[in-house]
Formats: sequence, structure tokens, C-alpha cells
Amino acid sequence: MFKTPQNSVDLCLVFPVIQDAWNYFPHRSLEGRCPAELLVVLDIPSSGAAEDAAIDEIHPDTQKIIEAVLAVLLLGLHNQRRVWKTHDFEALDRLYKKGYITDPSTQAMSVALTDSGIAEGERQFAKLFMP
Repeated sequence: MFKTPQNSVDLCLVFPVIQDAWNYFPHRSLEGRCPAELLVVLDIPSSGAAEDAAIDEIHPDTQKIIEAVLAVLLLGLHNQRRVWKTHDFEALDRLYKKGYITDPSTQAMSVALTDSGIAEGERQFAKLFMP
């Protein structure tokens, strides 16, 4: 899908962005913390104040993460517009509120990208991963 005669995508460049999006985006199951925050907390003696200071140092740009998640969703596109719901639910909820995907809170294991979601995903993919 992302290969053209002029450009091709090296997936080795995409995976670090996916990993960062996963590690630095807050997860409901972790009480609003991201996995990176928990690792920082585990490495610091539990004195309370030091724990809070370590967590305050991490401030990811959630808009950039949302853009990256939308771009990466295109890599799993099947049946013309369906993608698996394997990303953080808060990111999926934000994409739904922007009108880029169908409601992720259903029992289905996938969501559908809207026309605007596909267009914006392709734009973000090109911006983030193409030379």
C-alpha cells in the first residue's frame, strides 16, 4: 500500500515509532499511566516525592501520538477499511471523536476507518515515515 515507484517504506523506521507510542501513551489499565512511567517508578526507591518528580518528567505530545497511531493503523488495513483494535483504547477513542474511525467501544475486534480517517492516516504516514 505504501510502496510507489518513487518511495518505499522501511518498516524498521516505523517500529520504533509504534513502540514509543505504546510506551509513552497513558493506558486505562495502568490507571492513566504509561508503561514508561511505571518503569521509572520501579527504578526509584518508593519515597513518594521522588516518585512524583520522576513521573512529572514525562510529558509526551499526545497529538503526535494520535497522529502516529492513525498512520500505523493503515499498516493493518484489511477488507478495504477495517483495522484491528490493537492500540491503546484512549488513542482509539480520540480518533473516533475526530471522526477518523468507527466506534471502538463495540464488541468487534476491529474498527473501520472513515474516508477522512484513511486520507488523514495517509497524510500522517507520509509526514512521519516517508523521506
